Amino acid sequence: MAGRIRVRMYNVRLGDAILVTIPSSPKQHILIDVGNKSAGPGADKSVFEPVLKNIIKVLDGAPLDLYISTHEHMDHVQGFLYASEQLGIDAKAVLKPKYVWMTGSAHPRYYDTHDEADKKLALARMAYNQAVRFYAAPGAAPPSQFVRTLLDLNNYIETDKCVGYLRKLSKKTYYIDRTTKLTGKHALKSVRISIWAPEEDTSVYYGTFQPLAVRAGDGSPAAIAANLLPPQGVDAGAFYNLVQLRNNIGDTLLQIDKAANNTSIVFCLEWNEEAPLLRRR
Repeated sequence: MAGRIRVRMYNVRLGDAILVTIPSSPKQHILIDVGNKSAGPGADKSVFEPVLKNIIKVLDGAPLDLYISTHEHMDHVQGFLYASEQLGIDAKAVLKPKYVWMTGSAHPRYYDTHDEADKKLALARMAYNQAVRFYAAPGAAPPSQFVRTLLDLNNYIETDKCVGYLRKLSKKTYYIDRTTKLTGKHALKSVRISIWAPEEDTSVYYGTFQPLAVRAGDGSPAAIAANLLPPQGVDAGAFYNLVQLRNNIGDTLLQIDKAANNTSIVFCLEWNEEAPLLRRR
């Protein structure tokens, strides 16, 4: 494959793991995400070991030139932490990434300086938590497969653990958005990279959804604390079905999911003036 860029797209079922090899001398490698669902249909942690072993084989002892974590979703960030904890494969020690790029809002202090994004993230997480409690309530109908998938992919507690591990992969970790200047943020040769997204302020990606109790017309702390319990004498199954219809829980979760997807790093890679490779999630 001399003279051609090679793109390996690993089958991790529901998720991404992509290795781009640039045929320079020596070869250069860019790894994009390594993830999979953590539960439910499509989840299969057995995929991580063969994928990582193949990546190690391709690198052949050389350090990974650039690792890109596109955004904070379990199907994009889970693999390395799982490999470290369950397989004894420490990505930092084995892959030795020279540079790491993460989406700008993954910076540990991002929300300290972006008040509007912080407010919208808090609202999204409140809505997510209420959806979890709704389906856990006695008498509530089980979530559909679609809703289960959204609940899993947007589990921010588990996602934060994975993101925390990724932040420590390299001393040269940078948080990227469309305004980022890339000088000094990679050592790739004979390539040109331009960042097309995300926007620096992620608040633009959130819709106008509201937590379940608010959408039901009662946003008081007492209503939220009551966890949307059915009134005395009201059939629990009928109550929860009505709440689900009234609040469009699936739509709310989908909106949360889209907001995270839209914070993805989108870049254009050009090598030796060949046609560009595009990456978007």
